[in-house]
Amino acid sequence: MKHLIVVIVLCLSLPLFSQNYVPEQNENIKISYLPIEELQNQISSSKSAIKVIYFYSNTCSATLEFNPIINELYLKNKDKFELFVISRESKRNQEALNNYLFYEGLYFPVYLTNKKSFSAIIKSLCSDCNEDIMSDSSFYILDADNAVLAQSHYDLTTDEKKNLLIKHVK
Repeated sequence: MKHLIVVIVLCLSLPLFSQNYVPEQNENIKISYLPIEELQNQISSSKSAIKVIYFYSNTCSATLEFNPIINELYLKNKDKFELFVISRESKRNQEALNNYLFYEGLYFPVYLTNKKSFSAIIKSLCSDCNEDIMSDSSFYILDADNAVLAQSHYDLTTDEKKNLLIKHVK
């Protein structure tokens, strides 16, 4: 009986001693909300020699497979290109997205925008891109003058997409 009382007391007192875990690296995750026109201006005015615009969804299996690859490439080569990760998540889901990115170890910058249609986002940001062959986890690569250097599409394997990025970024 004494052991049962001790266990009950410990279980009841445990919440008193627990602390809320606040991730140290949380501040490294950048999620911004920008109307599509401002996002377009930010991409266009970037002086980076290479710009990668990556379409992200945390519910797409192809994206989930590709995220660690683009994250590692970004973290190791930040000085060689600028990355714009565009998510169609709603602004009200920003905290959940932040938590997801942190717990998956993803530290790339994410932009939420006011257009929900994937096609409308691509058409607004890249008139030379073929949005019919793109999906979440697709990207396009621009040079300093905003000319399209390359574009991925849903028929490429993960390795093919990785090689396409490496070819232009490294």
